[in-house]
Amino acid sequence: LSQQQERALVSYINKLSQRGIPPTLKLTRNLAENIAKTTVGKNWLLWFIKQHYTELDSLYLTSFKLSQKRADSYQHLSLYFDLVS
Repeated sequence: LSQQQERALVSYINKLSQRGIPPTLKLTRNLAENIAKTTVGKNWLLWFIKQHYTELDSLYLTSFKLSQKRADSYQHLSLYFDLVS
């Protein structure tokens, strides 16, 4: 991708992330390939993330830890508020 195409991809990723739907690795690769009109290399995505890490609004490429996901449930939040009230 050219620098202009990379900036467009970063912008689109940030817009998706701000809307609460951060793109997956596969979606990011597909977006890049659609922009470039060609297949990106095997290690391209890792390179792209390293190059634009400071520009990306979210850590969309890191998965949630299972413990974090479990903690964000109605039962856990309800129990917490029962205990503190």
